[in-house]
Amino acid sequence: MLNNKQNLVSHVKKQAKLLSKSEPDKCYNDCLNIIAKQLGYQDYHNILQKNKLSVEQAHPLESYSLYIKTVLLRCVDESQHYHDLSYEEPEFPESLYITQIERNNLPGIHKFSKEEIAEELFSLLFFQINTKSDLHKIEWLTRWAVYKDGIKDIGYNLLKSDKTNDCELGYLLVSLGHYYRSLMDNCSYKIGEHIDFKSYFGYWLHSVYSNDESNPTIKSLRLNFSVASPELINSATSWAPKWWLKQAGRI
Repeated sequence: MLNNKQNLVSHVKKQAKLLSKSEPDKCYNDCLNIIAKQLGYQDYHNILQKNKLSVEQAHPLESYSLYIKTVLLRCVDESQHYHDLSYEEPEFPESLYITQIERNNLPGIHKFSKEEIAEELFSLLFFQINTKSDLHKIEWLTRWAVYKDGIKDIGYNLLKSDKTNDCELGYLLVSLGHYYRSLMDNCSYKIGEHIDFKSYFGYWLHSVYSNDESNPTIKSLRLNFSVASPELINSATSWAPKWWLKQAGRI
């Protein structure tokens, strides 16, 4: 199992360096605290304090973060074979009369590297979506920029292993593929409210594997990620707030 806290610290440092370069008026320490707060911590010192916790106490998302990033990069690469990785801002008018090269050089069109997209997809796992989120970009990332079924396929292959850690990671990746689709649907419907992956993982386990009492890994995961009340209909994999489900006649 990977050391999740060291991975998180490295991630924060890397993002802080990028932020300090793009906003030179901010000192590096301020950038560390800004990134830490974006990830749900009080400040960077709070992350360092929690770095003392054992890996076993960590959420699997953080424990396997390096592996997850590798999988994301691979599945972004697979998606690139079918879709161009150019993001088009919503206010940019579509035209059928310009070449792809011309489109990429016009304002409102942004070309991202595979590494940048994988990093953005990973960052999405730590945030709750709300009405202030860039729903258009999140939908683009989750619809076109990553091969969601590829993430699930890697997860299903890991579930064939006899090792507990492999199975735990397998369930995490299968859930991750469903999570990105859930985000995509949520943004497509312009709901503007979605839980982060840590919360979703618990709901997903209790929805998809609610009656599985024979699998020790599932039983352990369900115990560790209990939920107060189900927010997903049994066997459903897309999450939406109750008010929207009622409004849409889903419940």
